[in-house]
Amino acid sequence: MRWRPTARAWCRPGPLVPDGFDDHLTKAEHVLDDTRFVALNKDCWAAEDQASAMARLTTLVEAKLRSAGVDIPHQ
Repeated sequence: MRWRPTARAWCRPGPLVPDGFDDHLTKAEHVLDDTRFVALNKDCWAAEDQASAMARLTTLVEAKLRSAGVDIPHQ
């Protein structure tokens, strides 16, 4: 049996949306039209991904070296 909307199933979203939300969405649309801003954010996300990957790799390499008897000071 498929669900079918009834009059009770619908509600007005107006009371649920805070004041100024339309302005927020408009600003977000304008920001996303700025290709330089979008490119900069993508670069930041990539750098964060690289930084976390580098931290995990460093931890792994240090653990392997310590298990092999190499003295590595903890930072």
